[in-house]
Amino acid sequence: MTGAKMTHVPYKGVGPALNELLGGHVQLLIAGMPALIPYVKANRLRAIAVTTANRSSALPEIATVAETVPGYEVASWAAVLGPRALPADIITRWNREIDSFLQKSNVKERMASDGLDAVGGSPGHFRDVLTRDIPNGRKWSRWPTSNRRADSAKFRLQSG
Repeated sequence: MTGAKMTHVPYKGVGPALNELLGGHVQLLIAGMPALIPYVKANRLRAIAVTTANRSSALPEIATVAETVPGYEVASWAAVLGPRALPADIITRWNREIDSFLQKSNVKERMASDGLDAVGGSPGHFRDVLTRDIPNGRKWSRWPTSNRRADSAKFRLQSG
């Protein structure tokens, strides 16, 4: 989208990638907010932008990528998955219990302090999220699938 050239280097988790960034061995890290917020608040890292559509309530002073690159949005999410043949009544019960848990004020407050939004929703809503996010992930990810890792990514900036 912007023409920036970067080399993706996979790590086995955000911990090793974060150590490399803190040690000055890499210039940029794209990772989930819970791991980074303590370092940003302690002024050990400088947050450049968040990749979600809206600014984070945990770091409201940090701009979104979309404020500079219109249309950019990459949000991470977590889901509870079960086997394909999981009975509908079990899915309904799990969904109801998880949604109830996510609506508790202490859960919402804790998640918000980590830069996370407690969303919840129906299995149909999650299907819609997957339908939207999987093609978007492919759109924003330009490195070859064989080199991509689902956990942490480290980038080295390249000039020219």
